[in-house]
Amino acid sequence: MFIAMLGCSASLAIGQSVVRGTDTAQQIMASNQKLSFDGANKTFQILGHDDEVTVTGDCFAVSVLGTNNKVILDGVGVIQAGGSGNLITYRRGLNGDATPKIATTGENNKVVATGQ
Repeated sequence: MFIAMLGCSASLAIGQSVVRGTDTAQQIMASNQKLSFDGANKTFQILGHDDEVTVTGDCFAVSVLGTNNKVILDGVGVIQAGGSGNLITYRRGLNGDATPKIATTGENNKVVATGQ
């Protein structure tokens, strides 16, 4: 299952972030930021680099297309890693599944269960 990317463009200076969203999807574009979000059963698309993004609670899906991000998830149904050098950790899958559905297409991405 792949998540379609929303079309948008933004010019960012170092240290700026843009968060766009609807009731069910949020697109995060940032550089060198530490950001936190409530999962709220949403879909998150992370397009930044060198960020630390924490999503608490359950989220439907996370797609990471940036580079060198650290993404920390509680509960998640689908994880996509298409950028490079990203570390994505999760505590559990959704609906009683121990692990989410995972697809990695980028280079040097790691998806790790923390079990905590």
